[in-house]
Amino acid sequence: MKILAAQVSAVTGLLLLTLGCAKSPPPSFYLLAMAEPERPGLATNGIAVGVGPIELPPHLDRHQIVSRASPTRLQLSERHHWAEPLQAGFTRVLVTTLGRELDGNQVYALPVRRQRELNYQVAIDVFRFDGALGQDVVLHARWTLLGRDGRQILLSELTQIEQVTASSDHAGLVAALSNAVVRLGQEIGTAIRDAQASRDG
Repeated sequence: MKILAAQVSAVTGLLLLTLGCAKSPPPSFYLLAMAEPERPGLATNGIAVGVGPIELPPHLDRHQIVSRASPTRLQLSERHHWAEPLQAGFTRVLVTTLGRELDGNQVYALPVRRQRELNYQVAIDVFRFDGALGQDVVLHARWTLLGRDGRQILLSELTQIEQVTASSDHAGLVAALSNAVVRLGQEIGTAIRDAQASRDG
């Protein structure tokens, strides 16, 4: 009887373990990305821009994707994770967007490995970068355009971007977050072109 009870207990434990595994599939992993294939700008002698530092809210520094349940409550998904640190993805999309806006390949994430002479630097403090599933995402940030030495402030702007999500799942949320970063890069790129035009004029 003891042997039979032990066998039943072992089988029951195995079944519970199997059911537990069945209820916990592996998470899906996501990247911020541009809607179009990411390609560098063409000009090799264009405007040289250094991007950084980029500061994100501390509560976003985690592998789970964060969505907003209410103005004061967040949801962390155990089923949907970032495939890279969110700051790295944010920086990558912004740098690529600026390269396209300036039609050059001299936009670098700071610090750069080798010393380069820069025309401008951009520092960004992100206050909010999230949204509720199926609703608009919000990117609220202050960005500062600095001169070549990184000390002279040429422009400081508060930007709030609201981006519509195309679906109510996490894929739609990530796509909207990506598009919000692209729109921020386009706005900064316009400011850099204007600053360069004023300098050249």
